[in-house]
Formats: sequence, C-alpha cells, structure tokens
Amino acid sequence: MDNRPPFLYQATVGIDWADQKHDVFVRFTNGDSYRRKIDSRPEAIQEWLLELRSVCAEGKIAIALEQRRGALFYQLCTHLNWIDLYPVNPHSLSSFRLTFFSSRAKDDPIDSQLLEELVRTHSDRLRPYRPESVTERKLDQYCRHRRSLLDLATKTELKLISTLKQYFPLAVNLFCSDSTNSYAGRIASSTCAGTEFRNTNSPR
Repeated sequence: MDNRPPFLYQATVGIDWADQKHDVFVRFTNGDSYRRKIDSRPEAIQEWLLELRSVCAEGKIAIALEQRRGALFYQLCTHLNWIDLYPVNPHSLSSFRLTFFSSRAKDDPIDSQLLEELVRTHSDRLRPYRPESVTERKLDQYCRHRRSLLDLATKTELKLISTLKQYFPLAVNLFCSDSTNSYAGRIASSTCAGTEFRNTNSPR
C-alpha cells in the first residue's frame, strides 16, 4: 500500500546550471512538459520564473538542482514562498543517471530531465532547503573563513619548505624530528626567538 502523501506541486523542475546558459526541464501535473535553455543573467531567470508562476497560478513548484550556493541558488531563494528548492548531491544524481544510462556518458540536456524526475518521484526522500538562522549563517561564514586561512597557511608552509630544500636543506632536517608542530611554525618561532635574543644582547 502506498502511504505517501498526495503530490502537492503544480510543476516539478530540474535545472542543470552552467556559467552562460541553464538547461531547464519542466513538467506540469497534467503531463505537459518542455525543455528550454535560459540565459544565466538574473533578468532572464526572473522573467522565466514569472512566466512559470503565472502558468501555475497559486500552486507550489519543486525545483531540483546540483547547487547549494551561487547566484542562481540565491536568486531562487528569494521565491521560497512558492518554490521548494531541493539541492541534489552530484553523487546522488550520478547514481540515478547510472540506473538509466550504463554507458556513464554525461549528457547535459538529460541531466535536467533526470533532476526533474528525481524530485518528482522521490521528493519524499529528498530534503527541501530551509533558510538557516542568522547565527548558523555567521557560524558557516566563520568556518569557511577559517578553512581558507588554513589552506593559505598550508600553501605558505609548503612553499617555504620547498624554498628551504633548495637553499638551506639542513633547516628542514633539523626540524624533522619534532612532529607536533608545522615546519613553518617552528621555523617562524626560531626566527622570532633569534630576533629576541639579538635584541636582548645588542649594545645600548
């Protein structure tokens, strides 16, 4: 027995986004459907959304796309009063694609159709996007900023090690035994300590 709730959407949409053009596939409850490429400009997207809104009257629409951030996603988020957004993990779409296409060849026009089918047939298994609270958004921004700083520190450290190996390989060997801190951190600490020692013993 099928205990799933009745289908609540006037239309289901799959969007295969790209930098210049977005491929969209739309299916209405009466079975009609169309596939279209729309420009990635905000004005073009807004025009298409208003057209879709007028066709579906006051009903809600489900949109699936492989994106959780970006200009397109944020623009769609301004219409959450009549749109349910379903961000789909690319790995999930890839697995869904393999169910129908064993050759594993990615065909962009097909992806939008598969996203639409995924949200239409498995919306009960997908999680619609819900806006985060202000605190959660700030925490996410802090975590991303921290991650970018760590990435920068790692790149700087690797560049420093590479330079030392060319001009002063002994410095790398001297610090290899201590694995508790990064090479760059230990070298920087040693440099600071040496500077402090020189300042302390410099004539006044």
